[in-house]
Amino acid sequence: MSVPPVLLGSKVNLGPMPESTDFQALYRTWLNSPRVVEGIGGGDCSLEDVRALHKQWKDDPNDCSFCVFDRQSGEPIGDVNLRLSGGEADLAVMIGARPGEGLGTEAVALALEYAFEELQVEKVRLDVFEENSAALRLYGKLGFQTTDFVLDESTGRMEYAMAMDQDEWLRRGRERPDSQDRATAPR
Repeated sequence: MSVPPVLLGSKVNLGPMPESTDFQALYRTWLNSPRVVEGIGGGDCSLEDVRALHKQWKDDPNDCSFCVFDRQSGEPIGDVNLRLSGGEADLAVMIGARPGEGLGTEAVALALEYAFEELQVEKVRLDVFEENSAALRLYGKLGFQTTDFVLDESTGRMEYAMAMDQDEWLRRGRERPDSQDRATAPR
């Protein structure tokens, strides 16, 4: 998906990734921060690595990557990525700025709403390291269920595989955080 739509929430908006060098430098700072490295792995990313990653996402028709923006200030604070395959999607999230304010919860809820209700995916999956307690709480709050507990061979760390299907998303509709005040902006 070359240019994702803009999704409006009460605290955050999701939209296309900025292509500026300033944003790429900010994104690199997030990826190399100790908190993000501990939460999602990676680290030691160069500006060229970030440019290549963003280009890969933009060029992949099965990728739907959103930048997360603070709704009031318009400042970028992270990203949410959906990788589409056979009616399912893999979800990846990185909140680079202002963690712990509920912004990630709303960003993920907006992405799930888009995945299940607009793209009509049947299931969304994700992996999360066992020590990433904030992410585990967020995903549990939104209705993800643990499907496996496995060793990530690339990092040597244990991680939970989690999933939610479309029926569970629709069933929990009224229970979702900030389920009102959502809209999709015109493309």
